[in-house]
Amino acid sequence: YSTAQASGLTVLKNYVTRRADWFFAYTEAGARYVTETGFPRGKITTLKNTIDTDALQSDIRRVRPAELHGMYESLNLKPGKVALFLGGVDDAKGIDFLLATAKKIGDQLPGFALLVAGNGSAVHKVKKAESDGLPVRYVGRVDGLEKAIVLKGSDLLMIPQWIGLVAVDALVAGRPVLSTNHSSHSPEHEYLIPNRTVIYARHTTDEYAQSVVDLLRDPRRLMQMQGFSRADSAHYGIDTMVSNFENGILRCLGA
Repeated sequence: YSTAQASGLTVLKNYVTRRADWFFAYTEAGARYVTETGFPRGKITTLKNTIDTDALQSDIRRVRPAELHGMYESLNLKPGKVALFLGGVDDAKGIDFLLATAKKIGDQLPGFALLVAGNGSAVHKVKKAESDGLPVRYVGRVDGLEKAIVLKGSDLLMIPQWIGLVAVDALVAGRPVLSTNHSSHSPEHEYLIPNRTVIYARHTTDEYAQSVVDLLRDPRRLMQMQGFSRADSAHYGIDTMVSNFENGILRCLGA
């Protein structure tokens, strides 16, 4: 439901869905959508789809000041001016748009740097932008402790398109997400609350760049949003998702 589909496919999908005994939705908005297509609300379980937040929290706690200092030194980063893109580095994530925005931010905010963490078909574009002097640092694919270091070492996340489970990464790390009102976002973007844990700008490089600049120039608001993000992360975790799944299966069998 979060992406545009041909009308025939939608009709077929809804027909097949209504024949199911139970429906497991990722998010509350997904549950509402299925209800609107005629599926009984009493036969829907909302999972609150997530990653293993316990593992990420543990990795973040393990990050030592010396490791953050080393990252800042090796990448020539300035405190309070670091953004992070985390995810698949491909055209569906709006990499061209992201790089163009990074250049505009750098023009307004000297010392700004965008870390790009991930892998994909558009990596060559990021590397070229970095070699051309744009305020971009490509750090490759990161997992485990490396992922925790780049999250903790950044001030905010820039995900212009297709917010998915990175929303959970951001909440656990206590980092607000800066995005746009693009139509590609996955259901998990609903975990983020506008002007509390996420800021949506219009999908133009000028307005997106300005939203990032404004937040980085307002340390008090940035710190407040970081705190809100950490607090909201308590609502999402593997234990909660597994418990919801278990309860849904038991209710289905009981029915």
